[in-house]
Amino acid sequence: MIQRIILDDFLAHKHTELALGPGVTVLTGPNNSGKSAMVEALRCVATNPPPRHVIRHGATLARVEVVLEDGTSVAWCRKKNTAWYELKPPGAEEPEYFRKLGRGMVPDEIREALRLDLVDLESGVSVDVHVGDQKKPIFLLDMDGADARMAEFFAASSESAHLMAMQKSLQSRNREAKTRERTLRVRLEQLAQGLDRLAPLPEITRRGMLARESGKAAQALEKALPELERALSRGRSLRTGLRAAARRSAATKPLAAPPQPWDAPGLERRIVEMARLRVRQDRSRALAQALATLTATPSPASTTELKQLVDSINMLNKLMKATNGKAASLTGLQAPPELFNQDPLSGLLGELALAGQRLEAGVKVAGARAERLAAVREDIRRKLDSIGSCPLCGGRLDAEAFTGGGASEGCAGACAGSGEESQP
Repeated sequence: MIQRIILDDFLAHKHTELALGPGVTVLTGPNNSGKSAMVEALRCVATNPPPRHVIRHGATLARVEVVLEDGTSVAWCRKKNTAWYELKPPGAEEPEYFRKLGRGMVPDEIREALRLDLVDLESGVSVDVHVGDQKKPIFLLDMDGADARMAEFFAASSESAHLMAMQKSLQSRNREAKTRERTLRVRLEQLAQGLDRLAPLPEITRRGMLARESGKAAQALEKALPELERALSRGRSLRTGLRAAARRSAATKPLAAPPQPWDAPGLERRIVEMARLRVRQDRSRALAQALATLTATPSPASTTELKQLVDSINMLNKLMKATNGKAASLTGLQAPPELFNQDPLSGLLGELALAGQRLEAGVKVAGARAERLAAVREDIRRKLDSIGSCPLCGGRLDAEAFTGGGASEGCAGACAGSGEESQP
């Protein structure tokens, strides 16, 4: 539920804060005082419309901020050529930004926080039941066009056609689930047959990881080779210069000693570094020769399904051990007496086993349908909570009545239990 609306440089509002009280909030005032701008601000936050003139004259940025009941803050910002959202959850120090949005695009996080999405009708048309156009409130249901689609939505909420359509959808999904289950069982059998062929997979994976690490090391060394070659070339040049300097030193030995050159420490460091690089180059070459004989490792296949099969096999082994223990404890018992005629008893046992299998399958189907029915009921409850009250009588919309759990027809107001269809 929205508690506050803050407008900054939006249309006629320089800075306006509107606190919404419990129940209905009514805006009154003379024409061109900014009432419609408040409604348009909510529409901009909910739909992120294409660029239009909403920035106040003389400003460069229009901002609409909505503060929700739980403390969440949602802000919509519009410049001349771009728009973005700011989402600040309760207790957060900095908001999360959503930029580079397409025209009319609203991030899922913003939709989930605001809960102002359009309502999809069974006819495939979407209507806005939260924000209405000026002079066209949503309770005028005797008009054509978009208002007729809204009338269709509110009329369908008091009939059983909507629930029957959801029931058909549930039945169709149950059939699809059974088909997927059969397909998965066939796939499980195929994987069980190929389990023996995958026995060497852990060793192959280990070798593949080692080869991958070796390949990364070789790539790093290969990238370092040009630098090593440049260092060696520089070292050769330095050695040539050093020999020339030695000859000059021998020729100038009778002369007075020259002053110590300031770059001698740097040259010494370079010589040490060159020796270290030469050692690394020799190691790199030896490693490159050792890795040249390796072949490319195949990409390992996904082992998720294999792990699930291994877990299932381990569980079956535990059950088998427990069964063997029970069988061992029963070996000391005497054999049961021979039945005069075992055919009727064998047939009865077969029928009981078949009935047990059918019962187990029925329980699974019933459980799946019950879970789906609960999900459908929860979806109905969320949609009714988002609508709020009955648009016909203002009464509370009851989710239990919609799903067949109450005595009314979905409304706890004046149109509940009347037995007649209300007229707008």
